[in-house]
Amino acid sequence: MMLPARRLLFVLLGALALLVGLSCVVADVEGDDAGECSDGADNDEDGLFDCNDPGCSAATVCAPPGDDDDTGDDDDTGDDDDSGDDDDSSGDDDSAEACPPCAGDFTIAADGDVAAVAHCGSIDGSLTIAGAPSQLTVTLSCLAEIEEDLVVADNAQLTSLQLLGSLARIGDDLVLEDNDALFSIAGLASLVEVGGDFRVEDNNQLSSLSGLENLAAVGDDSYIWDNDLLTDVAGLAGLAGVGGGLFISGNDGLLNLDGLADLASVGADLSISANRGLVSVSGLSTITNLAGDLSITDNDTLCQADAQALADLLPVTGTVLVVGNDGVCK
Repeated sequence: MMLPARRLLFVLLGALALLVGLSCVVADVEGDDAGECSDGADNDEDGLFDCNDPGCSAATVCAPPGDDDDTGDDDDTGDDDDSGDDDDSSGDDDSAEACPPCAGDFTIAADGDVAAVAHCGSIDGSLTIAGAPSQLTVTLSCLAEIEEDLVVADNAQLTSLQLLGSLARIGDDLVLEDNDALFSIAGLASLVEVGGDFRVEDNNQLSSLSGLENLAAVGDDSYIWDNDLLTDVAGLAGLAGVGGGLFISGNDGLLNLDGLADLASVGADLSISANRGLVSVSGLSTITNLAGDLSITDNDTLCQADAQALADLLPVTGTVLVVGNDGVCK
């Protein structure tokens, strides 16, 4: 039987209203509004509160303690294993070490070789620079420590050491030897300690030790030999102690030793010899500990009486030899 038109219209309108009402009902989700994952309430009324509700799994406040990446767990991989933790510098970890330690010995002869150590914060072996061009344009901005030796030797063209501007400590020897064009070592301005020998020898264009002002201690012997144009040692103004002997010889242009005025202790022999232009040794008068022999010999322009006066002043524990200083005494 057909419904009257007016009654049918009311039925249809009622059904439509029911459908509209149902379409407006949206299930509440814990965490879909700010603060719901930490308010202590069961906002979606499913019996689970805050971080215990799956709806809050991605919330920052619900991340595991100690998390250091972007994934909600404590490694780099997005899961709960430890295959990509903080030790993996190739992962997406926010705290991966920018300047890690490097193992082994390294040699630099060209810019291309620098790349192998450019990321190193320290080297547990030695670093050698040999046969390099006049400039190494890549800098080792990470490198702060070399545990064994730094050897810069046999470079016919290298003019400076700017690539080493961050280096603060050398665990064993520093050797600057036979660098025919090296005129500046200012790149070593961050260096504060050499644990072994300090050797500056046969650098024929080196007129100054400027750049070593922060060097405070040398653990073993120090040699300043045969640097023809070296006029002073003012770059060593911060050097307070030498663990071994101090040997200054064959520097024809060296005029005085005033740059060593802070030197208080020499742990073995002190030898000043064959420096043809040397006119004064009074810069060594601050030494209060000399645990070895003293020799001041064959310095052509040094007054013998001045040399002897220094010998009489210093607390020498070994033998004393002052001869062949043939300069005019004033």
